[in-house]
Amino acid sequence: MIGSCTLTAFNDTKNDAALFVGWWDYYAVTKMLPLPVQVFQIWWYATNEGKLAPATDMVEIRGAFPDIMSDNRDERKRRLRRTVEKYRDNKDVLADPRTEKVPLCFSARSP
Repeated sequence: MIGSCTLTAFNDTKNDAALFVGWWDYYAVTKMLPLPVQVFQIWWYATNEGKLAPATDMVEIRGAFPDIMSDNRDERKRRLRRTVEKYRDNKDVLADPRTEKVPLCFSARSP
């Protein structure tokens, strides 16, 4: 236990905004995002509609994740993972110069 924090008190919903901002900053520098992060950003918009500017056009965002706010957290995350898988091999997205081709995770290589 560190201070008054424990792992049992951890709530992963607090990570969503930090991840969103971190990747937003990354995009500001690189002008590219990995495909899973692109999907995550749309998912974040869909699950945080109240934080967006009132004039934001939500048609495509709601179309990507229809009625997601009626789902519980576990189902929202499942839908995020399924949507990443749906677009993982999408040739149009992968061909876009804003899509980073480097994998999110690097695997350790044996010597």
